[in-house]
Amino acid sequence: MRRGRMLSLCLVLALCLSLLPVTALAAALENQVIYVGGVEISSTDYWTTDGEGNVTAYTGEGTPTDNYIHYDADTNTLTLHNATIKKGLDYSEGIQGGTYIPGSAIGVLNLNGDAELTITLAGTNTIEDVSTGIFVLAHSSYTGDASLTITGSGSLTASGKINGINVQSNSGDATLTIQSADVTLTSNSGNGVTVQAGSTNSSGEHTITLSVEGGSLTASGSTGISFDSASSNTVSATNLTVSNNAIVRANDVGSNISNVDLQIGKGNNSSGGIVFDGNQGTVYGSVELQDNLTIDDDENLTIGEDASLTIPNNITLTNEGTVTNSGTLTNNGTINNSGTLPDDIQGTAPPRITTTSLAGGTVGTAYTATLAANNSPSEWSVTSGSLPVGLNLNGTTGEISGTPTTQGTSNFTVTASNAYGSDSKEFTLTINPAPVLVNSVTLNKSETTLTVGGTDTLTATITPDNTTNKNVTWSSDKPEVAKVENGIVTAVSAGTATITATAADGSGEFATCAVTVTAPYIPPVPSYLIQLPEVEGGTVTADLAAARQGTEVTLTVTPDEGFALASLAVTDFFGNQVDVSRNSDGTYSFVMPASQVTVSAAFAPAQLPFTDVTEANWYYDEVYYVWANGLMQGTSAATFGPNVDTTRAMVVTILWRLEGEPASGYDMDYSDVAGGAWYAGAVRWATEHGIVNGSEGQFYPGGTVTREQLAAMLYRYAQYKGYDLTAGGDLSGFADAGAVSGWAETSLAWAV
Repeated sequence: MRRGRMLSLCLVLALCLSLLPVTALAAALENQVIYVGGVEISSTDYWTTDGEGNVTAYTGEGTPTDNYIHYDADTNTLTLHNATIKKGLDYSEGIQGGTYIPGSAIGVLNLNGDAELTITLAGTNTIEDVSTGIFVLAHSSYTGDASLTITGSGSLTASGKINGINVQSNSGDATLTIQSADVTLTSNSGNGVTVQAGSTNSSGEHTITLSVEGGSLTASGSTGISFDSASSNTVSATNLTVSNNAIVRANDVGSNISNVDLQIGKGNNSSGGIVFDGNQGTVYGSVELQDNLTIDDDENLTIGEDASLTIPNNITLTNEGTVTNSGTLTNNGTINNSGTLPDDIQGTAPPRITTTSLAGGTVGTAYTATLAANNSPSEWSVTSGSLPVGLNLNGTTGEISGTPTTQGTSNFTVTASNAYGSDSKEFTLTINPAPVLVNSVTLNKSETTLTVGGTDTLTATITPDNTTNKNVTWSSDKPEVAKVENGIVTAVSAGTATITATAADGSGEFATCAVTVTAPYIPPVPSYLIQLPEVEGGTVTADLAAARQGTEVTLTVTPDEGFALASLAVTDFFGNQVDVSRNSDGTYSFVMPASQVTVSAAFAPAQLPFTDVTEANWYYDEVYYVWANGLMQGTSAATFGPNVDTTRAMVVTILWRLEGEPASGYDMDYSDVAGGAWYAGAVRWATEHGIVNGSEGQFYPGGTVTREQLAAMLYRYAQYKGYDLTAGGDLSGFADAGAVSGWAETSLAWAV
């Protein structure tokens, strides 16, 4: 009877189709074959599945009650209703598809055109024990896209040794679309999902697209989701998009197409979705969870700047990992947290436990610690492990209290809850054994006498030997007389003090030592005589007649007219030479040794050695002064060169000698001053103290000194010496005052 009705229906449909225009026919399905559980499906009908996963043509009336497959040829739609498929297409050269899609539980093949299928899910559906769960193949090398759409309110779990799902076009685009359904795909040795395009001799550019529009996709395998092509130069785009609050989880999202970057993002819908690539999850667009979501302890979920995630009423986000928010996170439902959450949660926030650790306790000693949390938890509980014996958690206040009875370490998890979720944190609490208290403290000395600056060491002995805490605290009742640190007593000033060692365990036991401090004997410091010479040609005087060891003594040498100092020496009582230094002001100094000293000096008639300077010259006295005081040495042993131009090198050398030829370590950088030049030390010293400076890396040592330059050098030397520079003359009376350089005005005014 049923077959008769079906035949009549087919005839009517054929008649109707003959009346339609040719363009209304489903040309995309031409040459396409479909196999389900090894059974070829080519017309509208029903098939049933059993617990063994066998697919059998339905011969009953109407629609099967459950566990069935329906194919609608008009819409090219395959409906799975609580179906179980465990048989793949056998390999056979005798059937179309037997060598192209063998081992597939659901196989779609077109050798010369598009390969397309829509699968509608109702209830819970399973595909397992096959090579490939679903294989859609457009095999032609020249034409044909491959497309698979999975929709409906049900679910599908498909596993295959090679692929969970494989959508492949050898010459066109490849598209996998999941709409509202929950799909789980696994592979033992291959990919959870493979979407492949342009794999043979195709030309042009093709796209590979995986769109999840609501519902969820979970994929795992060697690669969870793989975008493939055997000829990458034929692929122009690879896209993974999520919309309608979809969630995608893959142990890995990968692509072997090197010339095209994989694009992951929000689809065309106003809402987006979440993609987990391995343990890293990302929110794309605006997402409102449709089902409870758990973030495992090794997973991260990132909400970017332009993204938002909303947990609506009656939905729970369980976070055991880390949530990072740069966009918007809104909770109108429940968040149960045992990982890391951001602070900026809008809407209603769950508690956040802020206590990071718990102090240890002691057996027999009352213990109290109050856990703290933000966002007003209404309930506290131990959800894993247990508190130390004798302690309890107040479920309202979060206080842990009681008296521990057993030593040891306890690990436990505390959860703080309110109407909007919870926060869990693991704590460790160590209970130490009850202490053995000190019953006596004794010191190695009950009294001691010290002089100021002296020290003594006190040692404390604690009993019994098994005392838990053998530390003592040290104190002095008069630290201004005697202070103590770690048992070491130091005498500060004369007087008496009491040093106390107190047991640190709170037992109250202590011991004392009386300390007497006396002032030390300080012998007088002797002064030693300074014996001065009486010689012809001049005098030597000292600023002190006697001095203590270490005192600096200054000697003033005054030659008589026509005489000059020939030698000066200082020896101690034992005949040892004492170092004598010449000062910049012409005096000499030495440091007093630990004995009397004898100063010896010799003066010789002073006569200029220069043949070009005579007493008749107006500058004779000045030349004699600079020569006798070692400031200038002449141009040779017999000539002074009074008419020779004075150079910059000469002036700085005169000032340097006037200062006592001090050593200088200054690192000057003049290209025209050699390190061994007779004036190098003077230039180095003068540059260091700002008395002179060069120009453009040169000093110009042979340059003739102008009156401006000389005044500037003398002014800076006086400044270096700390002399009073406030006085200054008026330059306006000079006819050439207008020619004075601006930099030299102050120096010249001071000089005149």
